[in-house]
Amino acid sequence: MLNLFFGRLLHPFRVLLFPQLCSACSQTLVQGEHFVCLECLETLPQTRFHLQQNNLVENRLRGRIPLYRATSFYFFQKDGRLQEILHNIKYRQGQRLAEYMGELFGRSLKSVSWVQHISVLIPVPLSEKKRLLRGYNQSEHLAIGLGRVLNLRVDTTSLIRSRDTETQTRKTKEQRLDNVADAFQCNPSALYSGIHIGLVDDVFTTGATVEACALAFKSIQAQISILTLAYAIES
Repeated sequence: MLNLFFGRLLHPFRVLLFPQLCSACSQTLVQGEHFVCLECLETLPQTRFHLQQNNLVENRLRGRIPLYRATSFYFFQKDGRLQEILHNIKYRQGQRLAEYMGELFGRSLKSVSWVQHISVLIPVPLSEKKRLLRGYNQSEHLAIGLGRVLNLRVDTTSLIRSRDTETQTRKTKEQRLDNVADAFQCNPSALYSGIHIGLVDDVFTTGATVEACALAFKSIQAQISILTLAYAIES
């Protein structure tokens, strides 16, 4: 009780000495703001793909995987505020930031009818090398935030990365597909035939990674929906 009292008493001084900064613009957050200031949140370009059938993500994947629906929360452009958020998530111990962004994403999806058919969320797994280097999988923490709002279980054991791959950066779509071909395997211990999986990743660029992941579930004839935080606009 005494610790709680002194904690509350010292809180204003902690804020003055160690102000919380916006993960997008680095301005000091004010009371009621968490991780990203309201001004930045309002300027992040939402796609509204979850309300559009045959949106850009779905059109890129349709016919290639057993796709149910697909969406991305924001449009991603280089040097934008979302890029700074993603950089903080990936390289500055941004697990809680990732969960917060997943929660925001989840709130936008909560009343969407097709999302209510999803049975489980499965994040795209990192290579063991990257996980050891970073200490966590950012897609897993996005999924945790999503699952918290959507009341969905997050499964981190049923999809495994069976081999390390090169970075997808600066590769063409064909090179990306070759790079991740057969890189993922399904471990269906907690799954069942025909299950509807929500596959979670941070950024959709060419779709090669989520396509390779989705194909790993071919043996159990799973339905797949894709949920990514960002959709990269081609330059």
